[in-house]
Amino acid sequence: MDNRSTTNDMDNRPTGTVVGLFGESTTVEGAVAIRIIVEEDSHLDGQSSEESSSETPLETIQDQIYDLRGTISDGETLSLNNSLLAIHRHQEDTKKLLRNSRKRTSELQNENERLKKKSRQLEDKNSKLEKQKKKDFDILIRYVESNCSDFSFMLKICNYLGTDFLQYASDFLKGDRDFMLAVLGMKGLEVLQYASDELKCDRDFMLAALTQNGWALEYASEDLQRDREVVLAAVIQDGGALEYASEELQNDREVVLAAVTQDGMALVYTSNQLQNDREVVLAAVTQDGQAFAYASEELQKDHEVVVVSHSQVLNK
Repeated sequence: MDNRSTTNDMDNRPTGTVVGLFGESTTVEGAVAIRIIVEEDSHLDGQSSEESSSETPLETIQDQIYDLRGTISDGETLSLNNSLLAIHRHQEDTKKLLRNSRKRTSELQNENERLKKKSRQLEDKNSKLEKQKKKDFDILIRYVESNCSDFSFMLKICNYLGTDFLQYASDFLKGDRDFMLAVLGMKGLEVLQYASDELKCDRDFMLAALTQNGWALEYASEDLQRDREVVLAAVIQDGGALEYASEELQNDREVVLAAVTQDGMALVYTSNQLQNDREVVLAAVTQDGQAFAYASEELQKDHEVVVVSHSQVLNK
């Protein structure tokens, strides 16, 4: 290396200070000196300046600084050494962070493996439980089927385990009036889907069922849905049951009046003629003001109908 050339170059460079690595303040001369040292070292090793700056040992740079004692001041030497110490500390911190990162990565990988193992164990356990559950259920079903004609036993089964078990009841019990009414009283309307066709056509049975729930009319035979007494019993218990009445009875003024008196919204199921019947509409809006929407256009302009409807909605 030509010291004269280096000295001349350094004499011609600008003076002052710059912010060095890691916030360290160093002179322009010092920064240029570092660049010269690194570039010369890169040239000697046959490497790029970028590779050299990251791979040049600190000891080599320090030795070169020592060799340049005659060309740079003691202050610049101290500044360069401080910068090198800062680089060294940064490298040590980086190594420490890298070690911690690798350790944390290893811990996370181990935790991930542990969770995967736990997940497989839970899946195996759930699979075994499902198999055992199916096995137990099959045993229960066989036991229920073996006692499917036992009135008391099937009544308890339906009460404790639900109406779905009615499907395992014998045809005899599905056609037994007392049994089906007892289950209806305990579990509600849905049990009628399991009633025999004979019971759905049984007038006395359906009348008894309708006193418990007017919507039972849905399960009645078509003949009973045309039976005026049966339909009246249904709509008196629940006006909405008018939906399942025959078209003829949906246009029966007495039946409709009974329905809208119990549930004003039943007005939707009747004919245009009765939706234009002032007495029927007044009965409907008195029970539920929202039934006003199903009144005829003519009655929607009726002062009394409007007042009663709005009053009922506001007071509801």
